[in-house]
Amino acid sequence: MATSPPSAGTMPPLTDLNDDQAHLQWILLDAAMGMSKHQLLPDTQAAEQAK
Repeated sequence: MATSPPSAGTMPPLTDLNDDQAHLQWILLDAAMGMSKHQLLPDTQAAEQAK
């Protein structure tokens, strides 16, 4: 059974977490928004080259 990541309203503030927990929370938030940091860099580079 798949579960969705917790919403931002149910997560503790990132300042209350250790580094590993904070990193995991960012991954979950990015996944919930459909964002991939691995895709952001090539997209940004392509946009810069298109200027």
